[in-house]
Amino acid sequence: MASSIHLRSNKLVVNNNGTNNNYDDNGLGFRPLLNVQKSLIRYSSGDPQTYLPYTQNIDAYLDTYNQVNAKPDSQFASCKGKEGETKDVDKVCKFPLESLGPCNTSNNYGYDSGTPCVLLKVNKVFGWMPSIEKPSQSNDILVSCSGQNSADEENIGPLTYYPSKSVGGKRYGVFSSAYYPYLGQAGYLGPLVAVEFKAPKKSVAILVKCAISNVQNANKDELNFEIMVD
Repeated sequence: MASSIHLRSNKLVVNNNGTNNNYDDNGLGFRPLLNVQKSLIRYSSGDPQTYLPYTQNIDAYLDTYNQVNAKPDSQFASCKGKEGETKDVDKVCKFPLESLGPCNTSNNYGYDSGTPCVLLKVNKVFGWMPSIEKPSQSNDILVSCSGQNSADEENIGPLTYYPSKSVGGKRYGVFSSAYYPYLGQAGYLGPLVAVEFKAPKKSVAILVKCAISNVQNANKDELNFEIMVD
């Protein structure tokens, strides 16, 4: 018998004797990441040999998404993230890579044009269901990035998020709650947010911090990395 889950007031109800294990150690991760010991993204937009390792790293990460998305729609759950929505726990939500906007392989993820994209993801934790702080404003996990200090804020330039929404007059990246919880479903892939750096100051190492908001039961420690476009 297939199990199902029911979204009600941002709480998880698992039928057929399932369990709901909400952990507080969810945090952010990012790509490209060439070395887990180094968080610096540095390249020259005029030299493909310097940015290809980054674009290829993103390609490799998204390859699994492309493989899963190639399956028939009938194999996916209907995931609109609406309260009261019931979905088959044995099926997964499809994450459309088109929602990442211009941050795609055809555009080299902006690296050749000096407008690099960085992909953000929420680390996967079994059974975790986001407890939304302000569902009247947004029923999703929000994320935003900025410079780590005043100099970085001056150098970072404008940022654009894909997908995104405006909440309280501020633009945020959006991780849809419809993708949660992860219960070991085959083919499960979490939602992504692409951050496009529209005009980072050249030849300057910019310290970046990103953090999630609008969720009570998650690790809100900042994600930190550096980016430098020569």
